[in-house]
Amino acid sequence: MNKNSSIIINLIFPFLVLFFSILLLSYVFYKSEIISEGVLREYYKTYYIIGIFSFLFSIFIFLLNENIKKNIFLLIFGTIISFYILETILSLNQIFYVKNIEKIRELKKKIYFENTGNEYDYRTEYQVFLDSDERLEMLIQPEYFWNTEDDVFPLSGKPNSKIIIGNENGYYAYFFSDKYGFRNPNNVWEKNKTKYLLLGDSFVHGFAVNKPDDISYQLRELSKENVINLGFGSNGPLTSYATLKEFFPNNVENILWFFYEGNDLLDLNLEKENKILLEYFKDDFYSQNLILKEKEIKKIFKNYTDKQLKIRGNNEKRQNRFIKYIMLWNLRSKAHYLAANFGVKGDLNLDNSFNLYLDIINKVNNFSKQNNSKLYFIFIPAFERYSNKEFSNKYYFKLIEYLKKNKIELIDLHFDLISKHQDPLELYPFRMSGHFNEYGYKKISKFIYSSIN
Repeated sequence: MNKNSSIIINLIFPFLVLFFSILLLSYVFYKSEIISEGVLREYYKTYYIIGIFSFLFSIFIFLLNENIKKNIFLLIFGTIISFYILETILSLNQIFYVKNIEKIRELKKKIYFENTGNEYDYRTEYQVFLDSDERLEMLIQPEYFWNTEDDVFPLSGKPNSKIIIGNENGYYAYFFSDKYGFRNPNNVWEKNKTKYLLLGDSFVHGFAVNKPDDISYQLRELSKENVINLGFGSNGPLTSYATLKEFFPNNVENILWFFYEGNDLLDLNLEKENKILLEYFKDDFYSQNLILKEKEIKKIFKNYTDKQLKIRGNNEKRQNRFIKYIMLWNLRSKAHYLAANFGVKGDLNLDNSFNLYLDIINKVNNFSKQNNSKLYFIFIPAFERYSNKEFSNKYYFKLIEYLKKNKIELIDLHFDLISKHQDPLELYPFRMSGHFNEYGYKKISKFIYSSIN
């Protein structure tokens, strides 16, 4: 090895590693403690560990002989080159993806303007927060706590608040939460009798539409009776069952249990890993007494909101493509995603979840009988049934057979309504995948009401 190479390997290389390890630690500290004010410390923990390891490793390198230093140099250099090759591939893929998204955006913008004369609202949710003159709250869903180890598991959102509930139709929709955090006026809890109690996910919650277009409001208008909506975005079967047990009011005539075939079984795969949700299933008398734990839930919501606002604020600043490339943004995002989903089964064999789901339905049915309520099972089909000719669901007929066998009333929105509609895609925003549009929600609400009555 010549003299210049020896200087590079023995002197410049170790000092470069030391310099970059100190630079990394300083940058992580700056982002975690100064920019994010310590709120995202858990997120940056991995980078702290990498930085500390790099620093200790750089000190260790000074003690090694020249040949080992050379091999480490080649290994690090090769690793860095490999990282940037991967980042280049991911960046190119991201560019093509963004171009396709832009085409869809332009199409939606054109259709929305032709139909309403208004511009499609393409602001991010964070920008809506910044632009608003009134106090808005972000949507906090029970799903966000499936993987936490908190002693309290919230089953609703922030109470008595104006909450953003998404944009799929060209505008941001909002709802006002009741005293428990659900999408109801507060007076529903003061009534002596409830005609309809709704449970399910975002379709029941009324995602991306304002009142009077959501199902619960429509049923309230059609029946002129008391309706309580316990549905919430991304709720799976276990979360819905837990919600039923925690917030069930007295004297409910009809329980409307909604099943969305698009992801309810997938959600159950994740829910059953949560010890609190599983306890609701195991013990018929289990309760967290959430109505009495307002302070604990407020604290959980505040911590979550603080973190999300910091994350979304940071994401808004990440606009420079070159800086994102240098910082290996796409590769790190991919690594975070893989780490978050490590151990989650990716196969579509949901037989165990399906059997567990039937057990949950049996418990809901027994619960209904014990409380002198009539149970209606409402099947919501996946959008792909109407956009993909190859779509199939092996659990569909098994589910129908189980309901018939156990004499549970079924309202099949696929077979009895949407499949008979002349143009099923007309019920969805811009004829694309998503929740129902205003027309779809109203049509389905009327069908449910007429089916029951």
